[in-house]
Amino acid sequence: MPRVVKKWWKNKKIWGKNLIFNKSLVYILREDLNHPAALKKDEFSFSH
Repeated sequence: MPRVVKKWWKNKKIWGKNLIFNKSLVYILREDLNHPAALKKDEFSFSH
């Protein structure tokens, strides 16, 4: 499992209802970390 996703899972597991949506979103953002949505969601932690 990629470090980013593992770190995200640890931080985001508390959300429950949004888990599936956020998990999909984080994979989309990993495709292009420069996308504005990535910058807008400060609760996500990305490492390059």
